[in-house]
Amino acid sequence: LPADSGKIYIDGVPQTGDNFELAVFYNDSLRSVARPNNGIVYLYIPGHGHENKPFEFKLYDGTRELVSDLRDLNVTFVNNKYDGTLDAPKPLNFITAPYVAQIGEVRYQSLAQAFAAAQAGDEITMIDNVTEVVNITKTEAVTLDLASYTLTGSILAPNAKLTVENGNIINNDKTVSAIEINAGELALNNVNISSARHAVRIDGAVKATINGGEYTL
Repeated sequence: LPADSGKIYIDGVPQTGDNFELAVFYNDSLRSVARPNNGIVYLYIPGHGHENKPFEFKLYDGTRELVSDLRDLNVTFVNNKYDGTLDAPKPLNFITAPYVAQIGEVRYQSLAQAFAAAQAGDEITMIDNVTEVVNITKTEAVTLDLASYTLTGSILAPNAKLTVENGNIINNDKTVSAIEINAGELALNNVNISSARHAVRIDGAVKATINGGEYTL
């Protein structure tokens, strides 16, 4: 990262210390990692075969705990496409956000991140309340355990095999239902839903099972 664009900000505050690391990933594979020098990171990114494709930058603290991440940043490669430089005219500004869900021991700052990382058969467990509209594009079977927490927002699943259980969903948006699914399978176990529109809307061939819970409009 050149000095004119490589400055690191956390929540808008410029970092001058060196007690953190910046790592870059491509398709979840670590490509490079470096510590800053007075807030500037000089990061070598091997680019062979990955030129001009989106990368993910993750910021870790001194104990290598994930602080935040920036996704889908394009990198331009030079020098025979082996040396990468970040194609960004402004500094990297990481926003620290609370973790709201986890898969196993890996924690995520949004349900969208968790669903994007989920594999077939995975269980996503919420670890805090969250406000989010969750768009599920995967068709593999995934379970969302609300774990007695509350999702304020909605779940939109065009084609999914989704199980939601043990918690609350509050939808205040009159233009969408709390849960909308068009194809696949849906199981709701002990979920309480309060919605400004439908609690659950099924438009299509869906195998649905509802066990327990309260549904109010």
